[in-house]
Amino acid sequence: MLFKFMRKAVDGVINQITSQLKSVQDTVESPINSLVGVITGGAWIGDDADAMSNEITKVVIPMVMDLIASIGGMSTGIGQAADNIEAADSKASGAVEELVGVFSSIF
Repeated sequence: MLFKFMRKAVDGVINQITSQLKSVQDTVESPINSLVGVITGGAWIGDDADAMSNEITKVVIPMVMDLIASIGGMSTGIGQAADNIEAADSKASGAVEELVGVFSSIF
């Protein structure tokens, strides 16, 4: 089967995507949550502080979560595509082997 040679490369890509996902979580999500904690903890008070905290909580954090979900979805999609290619490769190999068997019996 041809795809077995490529599967390791695909798995490597999936591992890189998973690493990027962890990196986004560590680099972006945690500092944003910390910022909200600092603001709500009293470092910045008043209506502007409340507005900033609400903006981060209701707009920025959901956008970050969407980004993280998208990165995770890419990994899942690539894995599913690789599985489909592997299945098609297996079926094609089986058909070729069957055809070779038919021709072998004729000749």
